[in-house]
Amino acid sequence: MSSQRTLLPLHPEPVRLDGPPSCDRVADIAVVDCAGLLALLEALGMDEGDVDSLGTQPVGEPGTWFGSSHACAWTGVLCADGRIVEIWVDDLQPSRPDPTLSIGTEPGALSELHTLRVTGDVTYPNSAMPLLVHGGGIQVVDPDLATLQSLETLELIGAGELVLPSELANLDNLRRLNLTGYDNTSVPGVVFELNGLDTLDLQLGELRKFQVPADVAWPELSRFFISESSLEARNISMGPLVSLEVLTIRVSPLGNLPPDILRQTQLRSLDLTFSELTSVDRDWEPLENLVLVDNRLSTLPESMFNAPLKYVELNSNQLIDLPQSIVNPDFSYLHVGANSLTSIPLELFDKDMDLTLANNEFRGDVSEVVNAFLSGQARLTFDLFAHGCVTIDDESVLARLEAENQSSLLEEISDCS
Repeated sequence: MSSQRTLLPLHPEPVRLDGPPSCDRVADIAVVDCAGLLALLEALGMDEGDVDSLGTQPVGEPGTWFGSSHACAWTGVLCADGRIVEIWVDDLQPSRPDPTLSIGTEPGALSELHTLRVTGDVTYPNSAMPLLVHGGGIQVVDPDLATLQSLETLELIGAGELVLPSELANLDNLRRLNLTGYDNTSVPGVVFELNGLDTLDLQLGELRKFQVPADVAWPELSRFFISESSLEARNISMGPLVSLEVLTIRVSPLGNLPPDILRQTQLRSLDLTFSELTSVDRDWEPLENLVLVDNRLSTLPESMFNAPLKYVELNSNQLIDLPQSIVNPDFSYLHVGANSLTSIPLELFDKDMDLTLANNEFRGDVSEVVNAFLSGQARLTFDLFAHGCVTIDDESVLARLEAENQSSLLEEISDCS
């Protein structure tokens, strides 16, 4: 079944509406979907006096919720074969103080809807940082949402404390859930009853405890993200999640590595950026991707690199040296920049990988390091000795640099005084 934002063939010309739409004037979708859509509009507190929350055009212009008789042309509404399959309400600033997420009581309303997203006033700083929620959005979800049996993705981004009804446990096809910006100190209980989840994304700034009940398996959960929380390692308990492959806990005051991470036998990717880690003395198998950026690590255990690691980011820590075992994995990318390294195992340069070493504290004669780089396969993603003060005392290495036109390295050396 193909999706489209264009008008259906039976309705080639949309009619401009005066005032809010009603189902006798919305011509291109099933009547039950129209009823659900307009119930949603009303429950969210949107009316013809608002600037359209689903777009940037003024109210009454074609393409907005109040401008056209073709609902499939409204910004944020996606249709397929006369049924609504996606609704995106972004930057919701409702006219009423307590908007509710509701689709009304019409039997069969929005029964083909697979994606529903409602966000408040949000800023996206950059891809590396959590988004900022300034207000708006919804705080209450009506039990009628449980009738959306085709719903696969639900994203709710807003402020305040979010209330989710227990009836949502009936959403058997829900695969992806994103709850962001809310002030909940714990996860709404119904989330643990969503057995079909594949992806769970929680960015809850006041979240202080995450404990999965012993009888919850989440058998399909493969991707789990927590960011911008108040979680400490001692308040995390998740048991063995048999399908978990990707785990991210970012911008949270963990302090230590949560012990239950070791129980995730299928885990392939782990990201603990900005988690105030001071040590990571653990067995990391079977990890392939490991990101420990912006922590407080000064040393790494030898056992860490017994895992089949491919992609590793350790930049912006306090590392003073690297264990010899770091030469064991078959890396494709290794980032150890912005630490306090004064030396590195030269065998790293023999690997066919992207390597970042910039902004460490290399000092003195680095002839041996430069020669290993020139002889190896590793590709530097940034300057090798940026912010270091080094010399190359071996004339043969200097000659080789000039012969191989490594001007950037020569510039780094010549800038050192």
